[in-house]
Amino acid sequence: MEAWERWRVVCLAALSVEDIEDIYLFGTMITGLLLTGLGFALVYRDNRKKVTAVQNLTRLPVMIEQAVGRAVSTETGTINRNMDNIMEKLTALQRQLDRFGDQNGLRE
Repeated sequence: MEAWERWRVVCLAALSVEDIEDIYLFGTMITGLLLTGLGFALVYRDNRKKVTAVQNLTRLPVMIEQAVGRAVSTETGTINRNMDNIMEKLTALQRQLDRFGDQNGLRE
């Protein structure tokens, strides 16, 4: 007999058929509990995703309004900066025209 056969004979010889059935029943029960827990965890995760999606849909109009507000304020700031730059350039051009007119005697 090899070592595994001897160990099995020694350890399992003391167990009756009813004891082995109890061990299998206990193992089956533990496996069932673990699978049930896994199933509940998966259902909870799926329900959480659905609730989050519904909450996002209820907040969608507010989120759109905030995004549009940010975009408008950004564009307004950009337009204001561009207008300021244009006004500075026009002022500088006006000064140059005034100097040119003064130098050539075009002013009266």
